[in-house]
Amino acid sequence: MRCLLVMNPAAGRRHGRDPSSILAAFQRHRLDAELVQTERRGHATDIIRERGTGYDTVVIVGGDGTIHEALQALNLERQRLAIIPWGTGNDFAYALGWPRELDACVRRIATSAERRVDLGAYKIEHLEGKFSGRFHNSVGFGFEALVNAESQRVQHLKGPAVYVWAFLKALPLYRSYRVDVEYDSVHHSGEVLLFAIGNGRRVGGTFHFFPDASLDDGMLNLLFTDRIPPFRIPGAFSALMRGRQAGSKQFQNARAPNFGVHCAQGIPVYADGEFLTPHATFAELRCLPGALRSM
Repeated sequence: MRCLLVMNPAAGRRHGRDPSSILAAFQRHRLDAELVQTERRGHATDIIRERGTGYDTVVIVGGDGTIHEALQALNLERQRLAIIPWGTGNDFAYALGWPRELDACVRRIATSAERRVDLGAYKIEHLEGKFSGRFHNSVGFGFEALVNAESQRVQHLKGPAVYVWAFLKALPLYRSYRVDVEYDSVHHSGEVLLFAIGNGRRVGGTFHFFPDASLDDGMLNLLFTDRIPPFRIPGAFSALMRGRQAGSKQFQNARAPNFGVHCAQGIPVYADGEFLTPHATFAELRCLPGALRSM
């Protein structure tokens, strides 16, 4: 096994982690490893494209944003993905059961056990053009995307507290968006506040949007809430933090392999912690069953 370690030194707002201690842990388990640190947004994608061909295992030392970048370049048939979850939310690592401790992660990698899990693919049209990519955890629209954008500005907090603070900061930006959603033979039109499609179970390290989601069922999960008065928003998000939205009249859920989302005036959207555009007019999201070789 040859491991390429892609480390985001700023992941989780925790600077100063020692790359040599990470390599030492791999050496103790007799694993051949090279570590490269990211230096800018999008760099993980470039690192894997430029240096990943000689490695059968890519290890992300960071969070969901770095995983998202890596997946855009990962050879899904030839390379496996492993995680040392040192990000802010670590939602995909949570769904896969990765421990937080370095040595425990390396021990798991050393076993070479492999599991096939689903990924998602998105195609998004916006006012300036279009783009496409893969996602592993979730794609969020509307108010949730605004919370994500606010989280990028938070510097004084770490972990899930970043997203709780960002939620409070985004409250003054409250507004709803009119969307048309299509999946299977269903068509839904209406004003939505929050609209998310997920592969994993949790977002932002604390919001349990999809508590019953599975990573290997070939399905994506939809959660949305129609327009609600601003004073009810904190209560709605509190229910999501506790994973108690089931049976609530505020939330609607669905499962399907593919979704289409239209929003004529444009809606903010983000994927796996990475803000994509403030003005998406159309999004196609589909499940890629068993596409990822996860360790």
